[in-house]
Amino acid sequence: MKMPRIVLAFLVATIISGTAFAGSTVQRDAPTTRFYDSRGNSTGSASTYGNTTKFYDARGNLTGSASMTGGRPQ
Repeated sequence: MKMPRIVLAFLVATIISGTAFAGSTVQRDAPTTRFYDSRGNSTGSASTYGNTTKFYDARGNLTGSASMTGGRPQ
């Protein structure tokens, strides 16, 4: 059975775009650890993406980051 060119082009485009979408990840999808004080109030969080961990205060403002290069902190 011959496939029309338009159907073939659609399938190729769908496969390419689906692969690109599946491979994309944004920082907000990264694992997050939340920190709390003794009263249960949030004091901040840390989110790791790749080899970088970003630290946030209780309001969600970025306060700093740490990276690993070759197994050593930078």
